[in-house]
Amino acid sequence: RAKRGYQTDPKYAWDPTKPIPYFFDPSLSATTIAMIRQGIEYWHNNTCLSFVEDQNGDSALRFFKGAGCYASLGRQGTKTQDVSIGAGCENLGTVTHEINHAIGFFHAMSRPDRDDSVSVNNANIQSSQQYNFVKNTAAADNSYGVPFDYGSVMLYNQYAFATDSNVPSIIALNKWMQNTMGQRAGRLYMKKCTFNQKNNTTAACTGKTCSNGGFANSKDCTKCVCPRGFGSDDCSTVAKGDAPVCNGGTLTATEQYQTVDASVGTNDYVPYPVASNCYWLINAPTGKKVVFNLTVSPSSCVQNCAWQGVEIIMGNFDTFGVT
Repeated sequence: RAKRGYQTDPKYAWDPTKPIPYFFDPSLSATTIAMIRQGIEYWHNNTCLSFVEDQNGDSALRFFKGAGCYASLGRQGTKTQDVSIGAGCENLGTVTHEINHAIGFFHAMSRPDRDDSVSVNNANIQSSQQYNFVKNTAAADNSYGVPFDYGSVMLYNQYAFATDSNVPSIIALNKWMQNTMGQRAGRLYMKKCTFNQKNNTTAACTGKTCSNGGFANSKDCTKCVCPRGFGSDDCSTVAKGDAPVCNGGTLTATEQYQTVDASVGTNDYVPYPVASNCYWLINAPTGKKVVFNLTVSPSSCVQNCAWQGVEIIMGNFDTFGVT
């Protein structure tokens, strides 16, 4: 159950020129299978990796309902390898987390450069779970220049496996990002960058320019893979939100305060398996900064926005923001 950027041992690497086989065990519900398909499709559409549903393929990923959420790290070389999506794991973020392990990704808090972004409080971590927080060597774990992302689905929440549940086991060195850690609502944009950097998949897409931190789609060089919140073929426009109620769009800041009634979805406390979103891009003149006040929000102050929340992204659109 290896759960810890991307492993460098070629023994565990998938061949990007061949599809990764997978199949579903009868123990899974139709709803969970549909969610796993979403996670697989995300990788299939946005990286050089491809997948094929084939129970007889070499090292086929067997998705099943086991005791918890776990997967082996990278290709194991066995006939099949298990990916458990057990009770409590049936949400898209967690499913994506386990698929990422199977592809070959470590936990974010195990990155060799993690000490530049977080402090791990080993004294407050259960002894049986200490292995999840061991820092990897640069020889074993390569992030290929992709920066640390506090909102990565490969990062645990701030109280993960804490012996004292009131004291964080992971402390963000940027205090504003403390509640961002552990989110399972959004999928991996930075990790897609990591995998594509490793395999140099965008090299063939010469001449394609992508805005706002996007990169060329190796499966279709006429299009870009965009950070959350941006769309179109070159990532230059604000994405259309998928929330049932959404009045997002592009705003221009002025020297006087303006009032925006931002509507997103419904006001409830139901943990949805797949999050919906609405996006606003606020532009300011060159040399100016955006200042805003959040006057009314129905959201609770809770770590990683389990039900609903507001995320503020400043500067780096390709990483998660303050929540």
